[in-house]
Amino acid sequence: VGMRLEAKDRKNEHMTCAANVISVNAADRRIEINFDGWSASYDYWCSAADPDLHPIGWCRANGVNLNSPRNTEFGSWVDYLSRTNYKAVPFEGFTTRQTAGMTPRARRFSPGMRLEARDRLNPHMMCVATVAMVEGSRLMIHFDGWTSKYDYWCSPATDDIHPIGWCDRFGFTLQPPKGRSKDGFHWNSYLKEVGAIAAPKNLFVGEGSAQVGCFMKNMKLEAKDPQNPRQFRVVTIAQVREGKLLIHFDGSTGENDFWCERSSTDIHPIGWCALNGLQLEKPIGHSGRFVWSDYLEEQHARAVPTHLFTEEQHWSRDSLKRFTENMRLEAKDRKNPTLICVATITQVRNDGKELLIHFDGWTSSYDYWCQRDTHDIHPVGWCAAHGIKLQAPKGKSHSSFNWIRYLTSCHADQAPKACFAPASLRGPR
Repeated sequence: VGMRLEAKDRKNEHMTCAANVISVNAADRRIEINFDGWSASYDYWCSAADPDLHPIGWCRANGVNLNSPRNTEFGSWVDYLSRTNYKAVPFEGFTTRQTAGMTPRARRFSPGMRLEARDRLNPHMMCVATVAMVEGSRLMIHFDGWTSKYDYWCSPATDDIHPIGWCDRFGFTLQPPKGRSKDGFHWNSYLKEVGAIAAPKNLFVGEGSAQVGCFMKNMKLEAKDPQNPRQFRVVTIAQVREGKLLIHFDGSTGENDFWCERSSTDIHPIGWCALNGLQLEKPIGHSGRFVWSDYLEEQHARAVPTHLFTEEQHWSRDSLKRFTENMRLEAKDRKNPTLICVATITQVRNDGKELLIHFDGWTSSYDYWCQRDTHDIHPVGWCAAHGIKLQAPKGKSHSSFNWIRYLTSCHADQAPKACFAPASLRGPR
């Protein structure tokens, strides 16, 4: 009782939510499920082997949207469990059907295995670490030689842990166990000394997230100038340190260089400005027409491979087509977040960056302002494409609602897909 898992909401069957076990009938192997933060009206009894139940991490592994606890800061399962001291139902407690789509990596990690891990209290540091505990689909990481106050729970899929040798391979400084010299530390001799084994490389996602290492010194890309946010400039990666990039503006003295995360939306692949109809400022001192292919050849440089950039780094808010008043779309009801409803944009402000959403047939008490790139709005037909029930305007039948007939009767246009950010076009996550 009290253990956490993920479970389908049977009153809203397209939803899978953070849940907990509140009662157990051991004789019949039945359990009662409650959804964290929600009233008992959503509770239900089911078999412990019911296919609607899943271990934590199932939604993430299967690309399904996990509805977090109501009125509670969630962040992630690791953060939530660490903060609340709740326990997860062990992975081994589920059937194969309940864990479908998951790679139970945590089952293959064993206490005592050594690896390299990020110190989350000092995130620029990578340290010698041990798998102290394995519980369900999560690991307890302990830093060798240090007290347990630095320990943390994590998913086996986190990019905070890596196989031994990862730091050396990608140019990171590995912090040895407390009291040991950096110069005198060697993994092979250390493992023999403590009688331990290294966590096998095949347990790590991407063998330790080696993608970080593909952002290399001297590679070229395009970046927003933090001093002049409307300008985009030709830049070079001057340094790669602890997974962060030092961005240098080509032709400058370096006084405006800045550090950023590799996932920062201020950096983009070459050609991004041209693709989005934005002006790319030439490097200081560069004469004549700027062409990326010629410039790379002149500089004997390489561009950062485009596949290393996130989807958000490939698109621009400035390149989105503009929403206009009276356009129709599908939007989340923020007062009843399980519902996606027929909605209208009734106002646009702040140069098109903010929208007032109104739910057709309902009073303005449900209206809300949102950013145009919010994940709460979707184009017409999104619910149907992803098997989600669309709430029709008040007074209209859900079963007979048809977007084409409705738009015609309202003399309204649907918001074009080109207005929406990528995350608004994807299915539930």
